[in-house]
Amino acid sequence: MINILHLTNSLNYGGLERVVVDICRYLDKSEFRPVVACIRWEGPQAELLVKQGIPVVVLKNQAALLPKRSTFLELKKVIKEYDIDVIHSHNTGPLLDAIAARAVSISFPKIVHTDHNRVTWPDKCKYMLFERFASRVVSSMVAVSEEAKKNLVEYEKIPDGLIEVVDNGISVDNFQRFLDAAGSTKHELGIQSFQYVIGLCAVLRKQKGITHLVQAMPEIINKIPGVVCVIGGSGAEREALEALVSRLDLQDHVRFIGPRDDVERILPIYDLFILPSESEGLPLSLLEAMAAKRCIVATSVGAIPKVLEGGRCGVLVSPGDPAAIAAAVVHLLNSPQERSGLSAEAFRRVNEHYSAITMATTYGRIYKRSLGVEA
Repeated sequence: MINILHLTNSLNYGGLERVVVDICRYLDKSEFRPVVACIRWEGPQAELLVKQGIPVVVLKNQAALLPKRSTFLELKKVIKEYDIDVIHSHNTGPLLDAIAARAVSISFPKIVHTDHNRVTWPDKCKYMLFERFASRVVSSMVAVSEEAKKNLVEYEKIPDGLIEVVDNGISVDNFQRFLDAAGSTKHELGIQSFQYVIGLCAVLRKQKGITHLVQAMPEIINKIPGVVCVIGGSGAEREALEALVSRLDLQDHVRFIGPRDDVERILPIYDLFILPSESEGLPLSLLEAMAAKRCIVATSVGAIPKVLEGGRCGVLVSPGDPAAIAAAVVHLLNSPQERSGLSAEAFRRVNEHYSAITMATTYGRIYKRSLGVEA
């Protein structure tokens, strides 16, 4: 049995955290025993793992880029208690904690690291030296898209051969159960059955470009007055977004519904799922919308063009362009047959290429390879 310790800041709502949860859930339990350590706090997704008997350890330390002595000493105890063979770190802070904990551990576990591309350029520059150093210690580095891998090679000078691209995946079946419940969900949210709904469910951070969607709304409602934009999720940008909505006098047309643990129920209300990101890796929110058979409008950044097959499975627009978002939304809302065709292609694509089982199996091979075990 190979014991895997996933190291992350929390199991809050978000794409990175969902990836951690799904790797743990879908790893072959006859070969692997997963454990999760949350550096800062537990988060609402932890319960999903605990119910399946997967241990979740909470260190309750403040996240910091440089390792704190209290954190890696606690991790040393976790490594010993669960006889950890491989530490799988998720993003830079947990990676450095993993390296420090490994250095003081008797068992000296291997490290696999995934760069989820959450920190965007140029802000990522301050992390470059740390990740370049870390690349000499880890057994394998994983990027969630070819563009993310290119950045690691070009900017951080990490050897190409050390980096493997593993596409994020989701449990597609989870998003089929509520496809017929859109009417009741709209009613619960106070949305009239005849109103078009656009928007997204995602972590509200600057990288997601939600400002550009809000800025597109005046033109959209000028052409189609009954449109409602529903924004699900929480994050640092919410206050700024609410201020922008107020400044543009859009309170009757933009609604914030907060973080949701029932995204599967919310997604079917969207006539169009809009992902206006300024930068991305491989966004899980996009895959979830595709699994819910939603028609997609998204920006041409990160792995999005690859996922949407260059526009075959959704409409691509340039990042930072509210006018392009508005034009795509108005066109698609006036073209029901085209919407239906794009949503069908999106579902086909995610079902064939982005399953959680495939993702977990690929990581399983990487864990084995790091230990020199025949995969």
